[in-house]
Amino acid sequence: MLKHLGLVALLCLVPLRAQTTPPSDESLRELLEVTHSRDVLDRMKAQIHALMQSAHDQALADREHSPEAEAVLARMRNRVTELLQQEIDWPVIEPIYIKIYAESLTQEEVDGMIAFYRTPIGQSVIAKLPNLVQRSMASVQARMGPLMQKLQAIEHETTSELEALAPAGGE
Repeated sequence: MLKHLGLVALLCLVPLRAQTTPPSDESLRELLEVTHSRDVLDRMKAQIHALMQSAHDQALADREHSPEAEAVLARMRNRVTELLQQEIDWPVIEPIYIKIYAESLTQEEVDGMIAFYRTPIGQSVIAKLPNLVQRSMASVQARMGPLMQKLQAIEHETTSELEALAPAGGE
């Protein structure tokens, strides 16, 4: 009887093990390829560069600089661009993605994602995701200003209440 219970317990664990099989690096690379992750990273780098350039131009718009100062600022911009190219480069980022995906997904999930993203609908979703993410972030950011004002008002009210509770003379 005890043998049978052990066998039943073992058989119950087999499906659990199959569901938790970690994905292979090869399948994760395939997922990253089919989702155009490298292209997304390249676009992100371009956006970061454009934002930096815009911030730099905006910061300097109100001032005139000597040719020497302009050269120093140009060197700084080049160094920052070079640093970003090194740190946000596919050979650096791909292993990070693979590690995170391997820790988060099973082989079955990765296989399902690959199958979906290989379909025309999956490719359509991939093409639309950057716009969806951008619009979502913009919407959340638009709500953050009013939210911060409300949070500050609550903090101010709470501080006032606490001050009213404090005994006169600061004791």
